[in-house]
Amino acid sequence: MDAYEETEMRYRIDILLRQACGAEFDAQTPYYNSGLRRDAVHFGKDQITVEAERKHRITEDDVFMNLQHSLYNQLVKVLLIHYCQAGSRSGIERISVSQYTGQGPVLLFSRTFDADNQPFCSFDGPIPFDLEALKGVLGEDDDSYRLRIVLLHWLGQGKYADRQRRMEIVWRTFERMCEYHQHAVIGSRFKVAEGLEAMLTEIQTHAASYPHSSASVSAETVDSLRLLRWQEMIENNYPKSRGNNLIRNYCNYYATLITPFFDERVVKLMTDVLVYRRSELQHYGLYNNAVNDLQGKLAMHQRRDIDVVALLCHYIYFLRNRLFHGQMLLRVSVFDVLNADTMRLDFLTGLLSTLVVELINNRGAL
Repeated sequence: MDAYEETEMRYRIDILLRQACGAEFDAQTPYYNSGLRRDAVHFGKDQITVEAERKHRITEDDVFMNLQHSLYNQLVKVLLIHYCQAGSRSGIERISVSQYTGQGPVLLFSRTFDADNQPFCSFDGPIPFDLEALKGVLGEDDDSYRLRIVLLHWLGQGKYADRQRRMEIVWRTFERMCEYHQHAVIGSRFKVAEGLEAMLTEIQTHAASYPHSSASVSAETVDSLRLLRWQEMIENNYPKSRGNNLIRNYCNYYATLITPFFDERVVKLMTDVLVYRRSELQHYGLYNNAVNDLQGKLAMHQRRDIDVVALLCHYIYFLRNRLFHGQMLLRVSVFDVLNADTMRLDFLTGLLSTLVVELINNRGAL
């Protein structure tokens, strides 16, 4: 054995789960600057084990507090998989760290966790995560890092019972995915509107990859869509301005809310709200184009649920901005769950949550 090998120390981390759950599998996972070296990870029904070799002695702070330490980050990786996969059944009871010696493993330290003191909150998403997609967090490339950030955002919503706060967390998760997607596709500096449009183009182009999101809006009608605040959205997201920005705002409105959509329900809705921009569009010679475009699409009688998903993502972006900048008040109550505002907010949050999980499962946004 050379001098380097003589200094290697073998460690074992045992994570005892609060209840048996999840699939069993083994993996070899790298860590920062590990080269060809790997830690062995075993996911069991009631325990997760990480076996690692390091050159230096580790402390309790290294494992539980040092965000830069490789073992801390290995723990985060495996726990992200556990909490996302197991949902409401997730939770850990104890983490024990041992060092192998000539007499076998010797316990160095351990930490126990009760139901109120967990690394992440336990909750069920709208649809299950795909295990193979979650395994992506075990790597050390850019995609793996991005997936870890997205999942950390996602699990953050479990801390909040407040509906508006949960919608904010889900939107932030989706927004981060838009940022990564825009960087991969366009490569430009991230702007929310541009990133959202690039992501929605991806979603509409590959509609078959998002069946659950599409199914969640299949029962929507023109009348149910009309209940949302489209006039406020159009006047807020495409404001009346002066100078050189004016024509750009109307061109963006036309390109964003008319051109990409073919679903008959969306086309009828856009025909309804065209009146809010009629005078300005006429002034710049865009009104007739918009009317002809909409009439031609109405004659096709197409049904594309993914178009409804994309349109509602635009609306969620508007709604989130209005709510969290204090410009709109909704009657959202933890007691009156059947009032209109509460039900619509729950529906929109559920739709976006479903879309986020499908994006993660497809890995198309990272």
